[in-house]
Amino acid sequence: MATSVLQNQVLNFKYDGTNTDAKLTSSNSTFTFEGRSSGLCTLAGIAVPTSDNHAASKTYVDGLVNGVNWKAAVKAASTANVAGTYDSGALTITAGSNGAIGNLDGVTLAASDRILLKNQTTASQNGIYKVTTVGDGSNAYVLTRTADANLAAELVSCAVFVEQGTVNSDAGYVQTANSPITLDSTSLAFTTFSTNKLTGSTGITITGNAISVTAGSIGTTQLTDANVTAGKLAANSVETAKILDSNVTTDKIANLNVTSGKLAADSVITAKILDSNVTTDKVADLNITAGKLAADSVITAKIADDAVTNAKLGSDISITNSQLAGSIAGGKLASDIAISTSGTIVSTHNDGITAKSFTANSDVRLKKNIEQIGEERAWKVVGALNPCNYEFKDDPDKERAGFIAQQVVFANPSLTQSDPSGMMSVNYIDVIPYLVECVKSLKKEVEELKNQS
Repeated sequence: MATSVLQNQVLNFKYDGTNTDAKLTSSNSTFTFEGRSSGLCTLAGIAVPTSDNHAASKTYVDGLVNGVNWKAAVKAASTANVAGTYDSGALTITAGSNGAIGNLDGVTLAASDRILLKNQTTASQNGIYKVTTVGDGSNAYVLTRTADANLAAELVSCAVFVEQGTVNSDAGYVQTANSPITLDSTSLAFTTFSTNKLTGSTGITITGNAISVTAGSIGTTQLTDANVTAGKLAANSVETAKILDSNVTTDKIANLNVTSGKLAADSVITAKILDSNVTTDKVADLNITAGKLAADSVITAKIADDAVTNAKLGSDISITNSQLAGSIAGGKLASDIAISTSGTIVSTHNDGITAKSFTANSDVRLKKNIEQIGEERAWKVVGALNPCNYEFKDDPDKERAGFIAQQVVFANPSLTQSDPSGMMSVNYIDVIPYLVECVKSLKKEVEELKNQS
């Protein structure tokens, strides 16, 4: 191989035989390039580096900094598979028969033109090629991967602009298959990241960079039921004037979508509610409160005979004084009957309840665990009772007779009960059986004494 030896340390490049255009200086294994005006010069035609000691172009470095491996622009890009046989050794696609490659996306190709194939049936064949042989009646066309995109590393995040084409002109594409890439094995995908080929559609007009929606072009057929959500409606965008009466039907309003916060004051009135629309299954147990019932809105004629049952009143203590406050008063009870603040039913004329008789449920079919009280137990309970006279604090100066509940509870706890506030009372009716047993015991002793005498 022929060699040339430069004896001096400076190599001058003259542009007119006298003046220096650029010079190369060697010193201590370092080359310094200088231009004629700025002191600097530019190197052009630098290949993509493949080794640590290779020079790199600004385009290559900028691409790496931005996370994109930029390639020189291509003349055209494919819109469909380009037929041919792929040779993984030569990195070529050769047509199966003689003939010119023809147009690619409406662009006539010539030898050495760079093109982007992005629609190959075998996706691993996608990439940047140059036209090695155009092809004619005697030769098949040949496409070869370009020198800047024929290695796996060069295809990672590579990006390229397309210069011409009916569909792809001025579009930018980036390869999105992740690293590591195996050439001729990994499926390569080129995706658009920049284009000026947006086209309008029904009701949509594109002028330059502006996209406009034609007035009146959006109707019910363009809005599917699931696409209109609360987050897509501006505040106060839906008002009464914009809603036709015929457009609001029961099948368009979900059961849980109508809440108190969505109803204006006085928007629901009697005239707007059909009798047939208010049924028990549409009224939740806790949704009817005193504040939601107008005065005298619930009257006898509006309550069916079988509508009030034990099951609907709950347990014995489910109706309390606070829940009856003001609802049973005045003309709602007979003139001589009232309910006191302590929950006692009284006769207003003598502070007591008067009736021809008082009865309690006592049918054997209602009872279980029946056993005789017996003399010993009866005397134990009666012996623990302490009859006394007393006056009620809220009714002074009127002497009464009875027991003290806090004492009776020690005789037999079942003879007393306490309300939620702890106020105790005595079941005087249940005291009678113990007294009866004691009387029978005394009668027996009297008879025995008589027999002894």
